[in-house]
This record gives sequence, structure tokens and C-alpha cells, in this order.
Amino acid sequence: MIGVVTFQVVGSYSDAPARFLSGITDIELVQTANGLVLHSTTRAGGGMLAFAVDAPSAGLTGLTLLDSQVLEPGENLSVPMRLQRIALAGRDCLLLTGCQDSVMGGFALTAAGRFGQAVQLPGSPLGSVVSATSLLRDGETFLFQNNLGSDVISSWRVGLDGQVVWLADQVLPDTMQGIDVTAMQPVRLLGGDFLLALSASGNALLSFRIGADGRLTQVSSLGAAGGLGISAPSALCLAEAGGQSYALVAAAGSSSIVVVALEAQGRLSVSDHVIDTLDTRFQRISVMTSVEVQGRSFILAGGGDDGITLFTLLPNGRLLNLGQQLKQAGLPLDNLTALEARAVGGQIEVFAAGEGTGLMRLRINLGALAAPQLGGTANATLTGNTQGDLLSGGAGNEVLRGLEGDDILMDGAGSDVLWGGAGADVFVLAADGHSDVIRDFELGVDRIDLSGWGRLYDLSAVSIKRYSAGHITLTWQSESLTIYPVGEVKLTYNSFSRGALFQLWHVVAEPVYEGLHLEGSAQDDTQLGGAGADTFRGSAGNDVIEGRAGFDLVDYSGYDTALLVDLENDAAHQGGASGDVLVGIEGVIGGAGDDTLAGSGEGNLLRGLGGEDLLMGRAGTDTLHGGAGNDRLEGGLGRDKLVGGLGQDEASYDSDEAGLRADLANPLSNSGQAGGDSYEGVEDLRGGRGDDSLGGDGGNNQLTGLAGDDLLLGRGGADVLFGGDGADGLQGDAGDDTLFGGGGVDVFLFTGEGGVVVDLALGTAVAAQGVDVLHEIENVVSGEGDDQLKGTAGANRLEGGLGQDSLFGGDGDDRLSGGGGNDWIEGGAGRDWALFEGAAGVRVDLIEGRATGQGEDRLIGVEHLLGGSGADQLLGDGQSNTLAGAEGDDLLQGRDGQDRLEGGAGHDSLAGGAGNDRMDGGAGRDLVSFADAGRQDIAVRLGVTRAQATGQGQDILRGIEDVITAAGNDRLIGTGGGNRLMAGAGEDELQGGGGDDQVFGGAGNDRLWADAGNDLLHGGAGHDWLIFGGSEGISLRLGPSGEQRTGLGRDRVASIESVQTGGGKDALSGDGGSNSLRSGGGNDQLWGGGGADRLEGGEGHDRLTGGAGADRFVWSAGRDRISDFSATERDQILLDVGAAMTRQRLLDRYTENTRQGLVIDLPGAENSLLIEGLHDIDLLARHLLLI
Repeated sequence: MIGVVTFQVVGSYSDAPARFLSGITDIELVQTANGLVLHSTTRAGGGMLAFAVDAPSAGLTGLTLLDSQVLEPGENLSVPMRLQRIALAGRDCLLLTGCQDSVMGGFALTAAGRFGQAVQLPGSPLGSVVSATSLLRDGETFLFQNNLGSDVISSWRVGLDGQVVWLADQVLPDTMQGIDVTAMQPVRLLGGDFLLALSASGNALLSFRIGADGRLTQVSSLGAAGGLGISAPSALCLAEAGGQSYALVAAAGSSSIVVVALEAQGRLSVSDHVIDTLDTRFQRISVMTSVEVQGRSFILAGGGDDGITLFTLLPNGRLLNLGQQLKQAGLPLDNLTALEARAVGGQIEVFAAGEGTGLMRLRINLGALAAPQLGGTANATLTGNTQGDLLSGGAGNEVLRGLEGDDILMDGAGSDVLWGGAGADVFVLAADGHSDVIRDFELGVDRIDLSGWGRLYDLSAVSIKRYSAGHITLTWQSESLTIYPVGEVKLTYNSFSRGALFQLWHVVAEPVYEGLHLEGSAQDDTQLGGAGADTFRGSAGNDVIEGRAGFDLVDYSGYDTALLVDLENDAAHQGGASGDVLVGIEGVIGGAGDDTLAGSGEGNLLRGLGGEDLLMGRAGTDTLHGGAGNDRLEGGLGRDKLVGGLGQDEASYDSDEAGLRADLANPLSNSGQAGGDSYEGVEDLRGGRGDDSLGGDGGNNQLTGLAGDDLLLGRGGADVLFGGDGADGLQGDAGDDTLFGGGGVDVFLFTGEGGVVVDLALGTAVAAQGVDVLHEIENVVSGEGDDQLKGTAGANRLEGGLGQDSLFGGDGDDRLSGGGGNDWIEGGAGRDWALFEGAAGVRVDLIEGRATGQGEDRLIGVEHLLGGSGADQLLGDGQSNTLAGAEGDDLLQGRDGQDRLEGGAGHDSLAGGAGNDRMDGGAGRDLVSFADAGRQDIAVRLGVTRAQATGQGQDILRGIEDVITAAGNDRLIGTGGGNRLMAGAGEDELQGGGGDDQVFGGAGNDRLWADAGNDLLHGGAGHDWLIFGGSEGISLRLGPSGEQRTGLGRDRVASIESVQTGGGKDALSGDGGSNSLRSGGGNDQLWGGGGADRLEGGEGHDRLTGGAGADRFVWSAGRDRISDFSATERDQILLDVGAAMTRQRLLDRYTENTRQGLVIDLPGAENSLLIEGLHDIDLLARHLLLI
């Protein structure tokens, strides 16, 4: 690895105004839906920039300016302005610290990473915030901040709306009163969540436990007395190595970097302390960052001496110098003020800025790396491969073989033999008190690092013994190293320089062991630990091992056969652990076999080493290391760290039933049982029995969904995706992937650039990003390219998305969606659907075979249509079609055939046409139309769910409120709700029913029934009747257009010529035309008005007033009177007296001339007719008709 570390200068961006690029103080990388975006800020008076980060090309930095934001001048603080990323109301936001503001604020980010509206945190701390950080845990966001001159760190809870609620203040120790906390960082350890705070003037690092409620409790502090001998600390970052978490503290005053080990419960201890020399470039260090590549941590640091230094953090917590990039033309690496890095494609990409103007971009090529291998407590051989290996010896006497590649070989605690093999290798020696050997040192290519021996900085202090064969032995105090050269080279004192052996000055010597290390025997032993972190060596015999206080570990690495160790159930132990009783043990190391290691439900460390191991953490914050082999890691509940190691390793959640999200590329998005988990060297994911979302990374991943409706995203690499049971979505993304849908109806998802050719029958998907193999996949959803999608002999759903797509359903009942663009949709055999589910309204005609509105589509062999949320027009082809409007105000026209019309939401119009149709309006006010029926008589009764003979077939109507017909003699009956009944020409009968109805008779002599409700009753052209049934008294005047209180509601009546009522007491008035007013029982008053009217009182005591015109008064029963009989107006009186009565007999026997007028008093009680003002019987005889 070391021999091929190269720095590539991509370039420096300087095209923005100088105020935005001079003195950049912070850089933040944000992954958006559109790609990676870089944000930068200067101090107040400058500004913020947003860049799209693309792959660089010749002469170009790959940075495209997206947006800028001016920062108004203000009083700057003594600390740099920093960016703090936080989620508010579901949006990414960047908060600003290091400026004079009354409350914390910043800017929201758009989905593309541009600067949106300014945001403030209501209720946030007053004063000038020097440092702030946040923690997202179980859906809650906690904010921690320190103000200028403040002696407290405040904890806040941030709501989804951005409202900030103060929780508590953590007072800093007395020795640090009045100081400023210049850097803070949350970290997740085995013992929970912790906050690290770095004091500038106190020269100390503090750790606080973050409680479940977000409050802080101090756990540890580390200053000069504890080995943190620094001045003016300037930066803080986190890293991991060998399964251990570390904090790195940079100090500008002492030009040093201190590596601090973070114990499970948040305690702090120094593991390394390095100082800048002429061999490095971090004098007056001001910026530092870390990045992880292939399970290894790399540290970049820079300051005021014109360069950037690259380190790697070794598994023992010590730094190894890998190289430097110096200032050069076009790369002003002096006085660095901002530094950020990311891993991409096995490389490190660096973004840096200084006091000058410009934003610099570099790339560091690390070569091909293999995952680290760590030795255990037994004697062993660690063997690398052709990549760059990191082999770290353990407590035994080991042989390390790097083979090919540029390797790092680390001496352990025993007498070790190191073989570098081909490549530029680095041999790192430890202060172990034993004699070690390097067997193949290649002078001028390989490198030896003796800085781990102790405070040794010059070769003159080392004793050198030469041998005639060419090898030499170096001795210092209790350390001894024999070096054998490659070939005929003879090593001498002059073969090495001070810089070659001591490139990095370490202030503290490497600690080899901490706590007790207890070895068992072949007998039944009892081993008792102490107060520290103890390690027990598993051995033969039925042993009792009690860890007592501290984080204690049992090491079974000496076994080659399979083990089963269960910290919750001693009776379950098998193999070398069989019969052992483990008390107070938190960690287990397995052996070389296929082991099963299970935790205790608290924070455990399980390390598998060799073999195909199963590690189960159960509840608690666990760390699981698979080691070599194809391992399966089950963290269980809690926020777990899953480290796969060598081999194809799997993080498994198959015990979960509630559904979860697990993402190897973005574990911060995890949820459910996977929430809070992190991954290193994990290639595969296995979901549970719920609806899971599993995401791979850029490698070769295997994602297994099991039961549930799962979403699997492979991303780059040659991935294998198993959907399992359920309706799953599978997206391989870049690379040649293999997808197995499994049981259920599964969908292949494609979102890559360009088009894709998918043939489900052949099981292939061919695109520029790769060739995928598909098994048991029924459906396809593609993206924005010009796609060709082909189904199978079964039922498929094919969705083309944007672009000019060609969809071929094949046999089976298929559902085809072209999406936007001009598409070709061919159903093939079977009953096939064309789907138009977009927002734009479409017009689709199956006879024409065309669809417009979402492109110009051609349709062949399609029987059914589905619209979207727009106002769609869906027209059938005369066969049996199903037309579904979905949302929007749709027009559905089935034409001939036995059709099924479904309006869905919205106000829809449904026309089934000839045939036995099923029409369902759905939600909204819907209309069934028979407007194309011509003179065919239509009969519709709304509210009836069974088939009814409408005249166009045996139709079923549901969810229909309104009806329109054509020129036949139609009979339409509404429901108890508000209906709109519209007849055309013809003699129609319309009855709205209860509710507020609108009834239109149209042309022809129609009969309209009025019912309860506020109705509009319009007869239309022709002589139309309005009929009131029931016993309610009716009050109605024909002619007025406004509302009338008729007795059944507030009704409007228009174009009605005749009225018939029921048994109530009615008051009816005609208009200026010829009206017929007919009442039933009750004492009624009828006014004809102008025109030749017909008034019929019916039973009861009625008063009939004809008004002007030749009126006809009809008597049949009751005691009626006619108030305005006029012979001159040619009025007539019609008596319904039966066939036995003659006119003469009626006049002679039953007619009497009274003071009021002639009275016809007929047989029976209450049967008479008074003709007011008429006394001439002869005149009456001439105007009297018997009926």
C-alpha cells in the first residue's frame, strides 16, 4: 500500500468572487437526490457557496457552482465560522456557529442542495454560539452548544418544526471555568451515546454520557495529567481501528496530534501522541479529518507549513505516516483553514482551503486494499493476498506473510517472523521485549518503522551487529530485530537513515497490554478477574470464569473446531466452550472454526476470527467482528456496530417482524431493528418478515428480503437480490446483477441513465449500466430513457416512465403504462390494461388505438383503460371493456359490449352504450349517460344495485347520482339523496326522490314527481305535469322562477303546465298559459290564472277560481265552489256523477238557485257544487257536461 500512495492534484476552483473564496473556514459534503454537493462558508462579510461535485476531467475540477449566499458583515468571533448539518421538518439545514447572532440560524437546503430560505431555531440559546453539534437518535434530534465565554454545555431537543426546547446545562469543571469549547463530537460506544468536548484554553478533552432524555453527565476528562500534553487544541475527529473507537485531538500550539482511546463507558486514555517534524507537514495544525477505506482509518492533517500529511491509524491505536502533499504552483496549501475528505472507488478525495483564495481538490490513490487481519492470543500464521494487506500480530509468536501487494506488517507481543513478499512493504515494530525477524527486506523499496520501540529518535542510539551473510541485528534496550535482505545485498549502518526508521515522532511508547491476561489449564479451572478490562484464555476443562468489574473478554482463539458460546445460557456451550461457566463476561473471541457466539442482551463484543461464524448480539449496543470467512452478524435490538472482516459477510435481521430499513451505503437512514447500526466490511443484508428496505453499497452485495413486501437496492457491483415471499421491488442498479423475485408478484426497478431492454420471458435486462439476469420477476418499472419492455405468458405490469417506450405484454392479462413520451403499447393475448396514471388528463380511444395528453401513444390489443388524477376521456371499442377513471372529472364511454365503467374520485360521466354494462361512479357526483340512445326508451332507477333493464341492456348502476337520456319515452327515478335527472325529447316520467334534486323533463309532454327536499323541477318544452304525492299540503304558483315553500321543501319550478297533488290542503295557482290543476283530498284552493285552464278539486271542500280564459271546472266529490264562472269566457263545468244521471234530471231535481248562486246538491253527504254569481239554470245547462 505504502509504495503506491500517490497524490493527484485535481485543481483549484477560483471562479467565484473573492469574498466567497478567501478564508474559507468550513466545508460540508451533503449527499442529495441529485448527487454530492459541497458547501463552504467564510467568516461574516463573506459568503457561502454550493457546488455540484462531479468526476473531474482534464483541466476541470469537477466542481460546478450551484448557488451562493452572502453573509452580512458582523462581529466575528475568535473561532472560525462552522457549518452544522441538521434535519428540520424533514429538510436538510445548515446552521452557522462562530458568528454574533441572538439565536442559532442558518439556511435550509433544497432537494438539489441549493440554499433555500433562512431558518432560525425558535427558542434556541441567546448569545454567540462558539461550538455546536447534534445527535439524531430514534427519530429525536438533540442539539448541544456552547456560547462565547460560557462555562456550560447546553442540551436542547429540536422538534420537527424547528422549535427548540432547553433540557439542561452541564457545568464544566472548575478548572475550566470561563473557557470556550471549540469543538464537540457525538460518538456511539458499546456503553451508549457520548459527547466529546474539546477545550481550547483548558487544553483538555471531556466526555459526557448522553442520557435517554438528551441530558449530559460527565464521565471523564483528559488533560496534561492524563497524558494529553498539548497546547491550543484546534481540531477533533473520530476514527476506528482494530474494533476500537478513537478520538484524535489536534493542537496548533504544540503542533501535535494525540490519539485517545474511547472505552465502552466513555472513559479516555492516550494511545499515541505524535509531534510534527521536518518529515511531516502539520506544524501549527489547524485542520484535521478522517475517512475510512476498506475497514481502515486514514487521517489527513494540515496547518501552517505548506502541506497536507496522510496517516493511517493502526489497530493498536498508533499513527503511521504514509506521505505528504506539499504546496506547489496552483495548489496554495499554506495556512489551511478548512479540510474535508471522502472515500470514493478505493481512493480518498480531498477538498481543502486556506487563507488565500480558492478551493482545492486532490485525490489520493491508495492502491487495492484488503481488509485488516488481527492476530489473537495463540501462536498463528497470518497470510495476506495480492492486495495491500494489514497484518497485525497478537499475543503469540506469529508468522506474518504479506505475499504480493504493498503491505503493512505489525509486530505483535511475541517473537514474530515477518515476510513482506513482493511490493513496497512497511514493517512496524512494537516494544514487546522479544526478538523479531524480518526475512525479506528489500532495500530502497521496503521501510522499517522503529518508532514503536519507545523514545528513540536516532539510529546512533541503536546497537548494530553485522553478519557476513549480509543480514544485521538491531538492538535497543530489551528490543531486538534481525533483518535479512533480499538478494545479494549486504546491510550496513549506512543502509538506514534516521528518517527511514523514525519518520514519525511518538511522545508515548506503545502500550502492549492493559488489564489482566489469565491463562487456563487442561483442568477444571476457576479464573477470577480484577477491576479492569480482563482477558481470559479459554482452555480445556470445565472452567468457571468470572470477569467481575470492567469490560471482560474470553478468548477461544486457540480452537480450530466449531464453538458455541452463549453468554445468556451456559448449558448451550459446545466445542471448546462446553462445560464452561461464564459470569460477568462482556466479550467473546471465537476460534478458527465455524463458531456461534451469542451476547447477553447488554453491550457485547463478539469476534469470530476464522471460519463461517454466526454472531448474535441480542439487545444492547454490541460490536460484532466476523473476521475471516463468510460470517453472519445479527446485532438484534440496540445500536450495533457490525464488522464483517474478510469474506462475504452478512448483517441479518431475520428475527424482525415489524419491518425495517437497512442501508450499507447510508446507515444513518436505518430504522426499525436496524436503527443506529453501522457497518464495516459487510457485503450482504438479510431482512426479516416485515416490509423491509435493504440497500447495498458499491461492492458485490447479496440482499435477501425474506417475507414481506420488500424493497431491495443493490447499487454498484455485481449484486444478487432475493425478494423472498411478498410483493417485492428489486433494483440492481449499476453492475451485472442477478435478481430473484421469489414468491409473490415482484417488480424489477430501473432508474439508470439511458434506456433499458427488459425481456421477462428471457429473464434479461440490458442497459449501459450492466446486464441483469431476472428470475421470478413479474413486473417492470423503468426510468427516463427509451425503454423496451416485454412480458411473459403470465400477467405482467410494465411501466415505461419518461421517454419513448415500447411495451409488449405478451400472453396473459397485462397492465401496461407508457408514462410520459410517445409510446407503443401492445397488449398481446389476454385481457390487457393500458394505464395513464399521471396528473395530466388524457384522451384514449380504443377504436382509434391512440392516446393523447401524456404523449402521443399508439395502442394495440388493449381491452381496458385506467386514467389518472386528471380529467380523462376513456373510450372503449365495442368489445367488453373496463374503463377506470381514478381521480379527476372523467368521461368514460364503453360503446357496445358488456363494459365495466368505474369513475373513481371526482365528478364523472359514464356511458355504457349497448350491452349489459356495470357502471360505478365511485366518490364524487357522477352521471350515467344514455345520450347516445336515440329514440330508445330508457328506464333507470338509481339506488338499485341489481341489474335493471335500462333499454340498452341489463345494466348495474352503483354510486350514480345523475342521469341523462336522449329522445325516448324515459322513466328515471332517483334516490334519497340529491339527484340530477335530465331527459331529452319524448314523453318522460321523472322522479327525483328525497334530497335536493334537479329534474329536467326536456322536450315532450313529461311527468315530474316532486318529493321532499329543495328541488329544481323543470318541465322543458311540451305540456308537462308536476305531481306531488303524499298527504302534505302543497302551495305552488306556476310562473315565478324563484324558490317557493311548496310544503315539501324550498323548490324552484319552471316550464310546468299542470300540477297534481295528493291528500293535503293545497293552494295551487296557474300562470298565464293553459294549466291543469288537480288536487286530491283536502280543502284546496285552485287559481287558474290566465289561459284556458282545467281545475279539479277532488275530494274535500275546494275553491276553484279559473281566472281569465275559457276554463274547465271538474267536480267529482266534496263540497266545492266555483268563484268566477263566466259564460262569456266560455267556461265549462264537468261533473263526474256516473252514467245513471242525466243533465235534465240533475238540473230539475238537484239544482237550486240560492242567494250566493246555483247549488248542485248531489246525493250523499257533503257532495255539492256552488257556482257563485250564477242564477240562470238555462245558462248553466248550456255550459254543463256530465262525465
